[in-house]
Amino acid sequence: MDGTILIVEDDLLAARLLERQLSSEGYRILIASNGLQGLRMCQTEQPDLVLLDLMLPGMDGFEVLSRLRSDPRTAEVPVVIVSAKTDPADQEMATRMGANAYLTKPFQRAELLETVRSLMRKGPDRGRRSTGVLLVGAYGEEATQVGTRLGATLASEGMSVTLADLRPFSVEPFLVLGIPAPSEPLPLSDVGAGTALLAATVRHPSGLRVLGNLKGRGTAGQMEPEDVTFVLDLLLNEPGCVLSILPLYPLELLLTAMELLGAVLLVARNDMTSAAAARTALTLMEQGGVDKDRIHLVLLGSPSSELPEGLDRPVLGVVSERGTEDERSYRALAERLKSLLCSVEEGGNDAG
Repeated sequence: MDGTILIVEDDLLAARLLERQLSSEGYRILIASNGLQGLRMCQTEQPDLVLLDLMLPGMDGFEVLSRLRSDPRTAEVPVVIVSAKTDPADQEMATRMGANAYLTKPFQRAELLETVRSLMRKGPDRGRRSTGVLLVGAYGEEATQVGTRLGATLASEGMSVTLADLRPFSVEPFLVLGIPAPSEPLPLSDVGAGTALLAATVRHPSGLRVLGNLKGRGTAGQMEPEDVTFVLDLLLNEPGCVLSILPLYPLELLLTAMELLGAVLLVARNDMTSAAAARTALTLMEQGGVDKDRIHLVLLGSPSSELPEGLDRPVLGVVSERGTEDERSYRALAERLKSLLCSVEEGGNDAG
């Protein structure tokens, strides 16, 4: 047997036709007649590939795709959209959300089989992780300051960058950048949250896209690990770089993010008090299982001043808060970060 394929299709005749075409090639076929059933079957049956219609009752195909990609159990499963929707915007949205292929009904049997065989050979392809960076502040506010400036600098140099504030209800990056924040929190538990999330980013004049004011699934809207996975997995399928901001606590959220991201920038002010807080943060992250080689320091202060002792991690950059020196230091940091991301990506390719 060549593998298991889950067909999520509310049109029974269309589903049976796909079943006949594929079962004759030796594939084991499962059929779900709606989005929720398809999502549950994908989680429990662990198929090798999913054929997903978009126009489904209740939970539509976009939402199913979003949830599949946000769940570690199903994030790696290849998904082929099979839909009568011919609008290029729908095809683009499906690709952005992580679909591996898009077949427009009606399609030829040969086209279907070629697509299925190709994805079965390749297996999962989720190679966006190296483009993700987590910013953590020793006290908290430093990550916002550096994240906004660094993101805007990278974007102004032509890089595609999204800054995601994963702190619940936080609008700090919008205030720092002087752009309008979303008027209402975005509930991540809502059906359709994946589609809404991609549409909720606000663009800064530099080209930086900013996402924030998120309401998690936890008590009083607090973020849960599944929320962090949901947001990051969706954004990491976008082209370019993702900068994300999280507090040091709860540590579980930080560790969840680090399963998806390539590097951590620990941001602290260039003084003894902040250095002590940074040392505590380093200890907590290392005890939590974060590889210390993935942690890099960014210090706020004068580039000419002496660096605090005892931090035991490489300093990626020291950024100033004053005038033209400020701009130069952020440009230097941006160049170092791009080099770091390249080295992380090359290391991942070597490991594969």
